[in-house]
Amino acid sequence: MTAWMVTWLVAGLLGQPASAPAGDVRALVAELGSEVWLQRQRASAALAQLGPEALPALRRAYGASGDPEVRRRLRAGLEALALRALVQQAQPGQAFLGVGLNWLGPMPDVPDAPALVVSMVVPDSPASAADLRPGDRILALDGQPVGPLGSTEAGIAAISGHRPGDTLTLRIVRDGEPLTATVTLGHRLLDLPEPQRSAERRTALEAWWQPSPATQPATAPTSRP
Repeated sequence: MTAWMVTWLVAGLLGQPASAPAGDVRALVAELGSEVWLQRQRASAALAQLGPEALPALRRAYGASGDPEVRRRLRAGLEALALRALVQQAQPGQAFLGVGLNWLGPMPDVPDAPALVVSMVVPDSPASAADLRPGDRILALDGQPVGPLGSTEAGIAAISGHRPGDTLTLRIVRDGEPLTATVTLGHRLLDLPEPQRSAERRTALEAWWQPSPATQPATAPTSRP
């Protein structure tokens, strides 16, 4: 076992991506074509644990290889690294709260309106961790009244437009009692329930996966491995 493989095993146990010298990346890529199944599996797992700096080298290897088995394993490693990079970037629009919302417009003799009314709470979501409950009326987001939003769609956009990891303060009313809830927003690519999470991951990865013509193999397969 190489020193790099030992580093990868330790990094995997710690849940951290590992960096590898370019030569070791090439060695791992070569192992993907090994006749020994266990060696191929070990190399695939190691590639998936690399840091984002390995993406260019792996992408070049993918374009240069004509071996369907190697390309399939390289693509899996590339997508694992790309997904990790997308999550780490924490772009606006990827925030996830974990509630269903309905718009309640201004109504005569209804003091808790306009509001975004929580219709459901996703289990094990940021909203669940903050003890939001169905029936809660959200009156303000970070101190800004929701009245000007005017619709459910605008309310959802106002929440999801934050970055994952942002803290959002909600002023709510529950059974007539005013409350304040503080929520740390999750990431849609990690925290959405299935099957939506897989669907959004596919969309995000397809947007990322745009090999240039120079990286295409001479005999590219008709379907992606």
